[in-house]
Amino acid sequence: MSRLSEVDRHRALGLLQAGLPIGEVSLRMNINRTTIFKLRKRLHETDTRHRHQRTLWAHEHAAWDRIQWRSVVFSDESRFCIGHADGRVLVWRRNGERYQADLGNTTGGWCIFDDVGCYLLQ
Repeated sequence: MSRLSEVDRHRALGLLQAGLPIGEVSLRMNINRTTIFKLRKRLHETDTRHRHQRTLWAHEHAAWDRIQWRSVVFSDESRFCIGHADGRVLVWRRNGERYQADLGNTTGGWCIFDDVGCYLLQ
């Protein structure tokens, strides 16, 4: 994450808590949207109500075995479209390269996104 001063971090979090969208906070503070997104994610993770709910959920599922855990999908970590194409066009390009429509491929089958990349399952 980009280095932010403590003051800027608190200011950005305050704007997010006030309900401003990430793009607006990014423009107002001249900070990369990715940095603001990461701050928002941290804000969400540290919210007291959510922390309490996660603790309760963990206690309820503490005795699960490996077979039961295999059925769990943590949706905040991945993007899934199962059973249908979502119409998105995937474009592979180098950093700094501009969008070129002829490089796009509409996908068929399943596509799984996570924080590492995209996996196409035909």
